[in-house]
Amino acid sequence: VTIWKTNLRTTEDDHAKHRERSQSALAESEHDSLQLKMDMAKLAEDNTKLQREISALRVGLAQAQADHAGAAEHLAAHTKEAKDTRERLEGELRSMHTHNVDLASRAALAREQYDDAAQQVITLQNNVA
Repeated sequence: VTIWKTNLRTTEDDHAKHRERSQSALAESEHDSLQLKMDMAKLAEDNTKLQREISALRVGLAQAQADHAGAAEHLAAHTKEAKDTRERLEGELRSMHTHNVDLASRAALAREQYDDAAQQVITLQNNVA
């Protein structure tokens, strides 16, 4: 009976130790579970903040793209205007050059006519004298 009581006491002690270890492991597991839930909540909060930042960046990007497109259109309009102005001025320059050549030709002709008239005046003066 003493051996049986000793064995019973040893078994009860073993069960008590096992129960303590199980309760300790359960408490640790519950603590870890709570910590994981807190970490998940923090991650969810960080994720929400990042989603807001991404949305703000997308809005900024869309605005920048719209500004870029507007600037490109503006530049294209000015480039076309500058090209048209250049072509117009080149046309005017060609026209002026043609006009100047024509004036120079007329001036040469007028000079010849003047010289001929002057020669005729000299000839008439010589004939009269």
